[in-house]
Amino acid sequence: MNKVGTTSTGNVMVEMTAQEYEALRQLTKPSPSPDPAVTPSAKVMDAKSMSRAERIEYVKPRLMKLSPKKRESVVRSIKAMFQHSGGISQPEVDAMIKALQKTGYFKIATSGKVAYRV
Repeated sequence: MNKVGTTSTGNVMVEMTAQEYEALRQLTKPSPSPDPAVTPSAKVMDAKSMSRAERIEYVKPRLMKLSPKKRESVVRSIKAMFQHSGGISQPEVDAMIKALQKTGYFKIATSGKVAYRV
């Protein structure tokens, strides 16, 4: 049996049995549309649905791994962590930094240099 298929570069003709064609069609059949609740974007933490304490706990290990050396870098890092979930406002970032300083997670000098708790 001859079957004609279409590829991104053109048409292709293949000779195969009806059983082979059916098996191939089952393999190449488009999968059902994914459940929106399970899509990769749903796995990203949504900043708006988290409390400030949850956001701080989310940020702590990531900041420790990145260990930005200046306050501006800390701000950029925090904003980047939430960019795929709708972003985070500057006042919220400032509040998170104040809370992290208050708990002793790091200190920021007047020059902007960040010193982490060891």
